[in-house]
Amino acid sequence: GDNEIALGNTSISAIKAQVTSITAYSSDERTKKDIQDYDLKGLDFIKDLQLKTYIYKNPADFPDEIRSSKWDEKDEDGNLIHEKPEDPTETQVGLIAQEVESALAKHGVGNTETYAPTQDSGIKTLTYGNLIFPLIKAVQELSTRVEELEGK
Repeated sequence: GDNEIALGNTSISAIKAQVTSITAYSSDERTKKDIQDYDLKGLDFIKDLQLKTYIYKNPADFPDEIRSSKWDEKDEDGNLIHEKPEDPTETQVGLIAQEVESALAKHGVGNTETYAPTQDSGIKTLTYGNLIFPLIKAVQELSTRVEELEGK
């Protein structure tokens, strides 16, 4: 897809790189306009997110609407060209993109694709880094509550 890099497949369990820096996004005030306070109720939003454990499905076993047609390709003798990879077995921890989308909608966040972009294949993804913003807001809300309870 446009502006996209794909490395490996669902059998890849880690991508490691030895780097001295990672390019940051611009956060310079001079590059922004229409700056307003973030009005999301961060704690309420974060409380609606449900961490899950799961094991990824084998990509050859994905539902038809997101399954690559390469798993059906055959040679001239009718034999499948691509061997089915081994089933993943490692338990992962994370969120479900469709559930995050529901929480975003519930809290009136309109830029769903920023948090849960959809690949060209139709597979939903999550940009976990963007959850930092509601987490910061939630910590600020909790800090205010603590200060109120302590009488500060």
